[in-house]
Amino acid sequence: MEAIYHIPAMLQETIEGLAVKPGGVYVDVTFGGGGHSRAILEKMDANVQRDDVQCTKGSRILSGETDEASNGGNNAAERDKEENKEGHLYSFDQDIEAFNNSQLTIHNSQSEDGDEGFVNNPNWTFVHSNFRYLKNWMDYYGVKEIDGLLADLGVSFHHFDCPERGFSFRFSAPLDMRMNQTAKRTAADIINTYSEEDLARIFWLYGEMKNGRGIARNICKARLQKPILRTEELIEAAFKLKVESLKLKEVEELKVHPRPNPPHEGEGGRITSGTTDKTINGGKNVAEQDKERDSAEHRREQDKEDGNPPSMADTRELEIPAQYKKDLARLFQALRIEVNDEMGALREMLVAARDLLKPGGRIAILTYHSLEDRLVKNFLRSGNLEGNIEKDFYGNAITPFDVIEKGRTASDDEVERNPRSRSAKLRVAERKAKP
Repeated sequence: MEAIYHIPAMLQETIEGLAVKPGGVYVDVTFGGGGHSRAILEKMDANVQRDDVQCTKGSRILSGETDEASNGGNNAAERDKEENKEGHLYSFDQDIEAFNNSQLTIHNSQSEDGDEGFVNNPNWTFVHSNFRYLKNWMDYYGVKEIDGLLADLGVSFHHFDCPERGFSFRFSAPLDMRMNQTAKRTAADIINTYSEEDLARIFWLYGEMKNGRGIARNICKARLQKPILRTEELIEAAFKLKVESLKLKEVEELKVHPRPNPPHEGEGGRITSGTTDKTINGGKNVAEQDKERDSAEHRREQDKEDGNPPSMADTRELEIPAQYKKDLARLFQALRIEVNDEMGALREMLVAARDLLKPGGRIAILTYHSLEDRLVKNFLRSGNLEGNIEKDFYGNAITPFDVIEKGRTASDDEVERNPRSRSAKLRVAERKAKP
């Protein structure tokens, strides 16, 4: 069965709340699996044929200072100024896998009417960047105002279900958790370098863990013996569990995102690359080489020699005792937020969105935990990060937004179909006239 990259929560409700206009300029700051972006484009009627743009070669991907465009001619900013007359969608994601997945999905499931979705849509631009740089990118394109912004702050299914990314405590895997895989700092770096005080702080602040101090103390004691590099090592250190006491399943049984063998030449002249397998010049037989190559010890050494991060060589599913799951969810959430500076990025994006939204423009945000929801709620009520509501002489609140949705949750039917939507809250606000 093909893995699902992401199923967006409350898709219809979110798009309705955004009140998409056909000729508007919109930003989806969390592209993920592309579900929200596709729905926005459909509402915008973005597949309008125009003489000045060939709809078969128009979509772009921006990353850093790179602008890959198929049309040639004007630079990206100038083209977008022209295209904005017909509406345009900018989709942000700091994980390039999201864009790669969108290409694969579109090519494998083109609609009957010939719509090729994102890949060849001249009214869509993918920006490979953290959404904290929203203002910078809009300045680059010459976009002064936008009609709407959507943010789905949930982690994609792909990240939780892909063992090698290290987001889930369900798997024995490297402690990574980077949304942007080009970033330097991993969860392992935080676990092994932060002081006990700093670890306790993030466990309380981002995981709301009442026992965070004790867990931080356990981790600091354990790392004195050896670095904590894998998820099971963190579980063992934090809760003083023995990995041997956990039931394990080999990843081959799970059929969950197995990593292909990296191309290399072995001692016996064996060459492996993807599914290509050739044995030359004698050497060990295939079975012996497979056993040696696939051993955890060999893969770790190979990654170390190649300068790669720890591999998922011995990735297995962990059957965690039920009494530890709630605390582990909070612990892994806290680490993920710290690794990716999610709260800092959210604050910067909210301020940029407020300044970019034109009067009547809307912002729709899906939150999934109390920390981010509290920030979004207070910001939409007050228009500032502190949540302080100013009042006029008559005691009326002075805010830049009219709140439309105050924390809508998924229906029972949706939760049954998609259990991960249970924790989602939708908040929508409309920009008032600017003073």
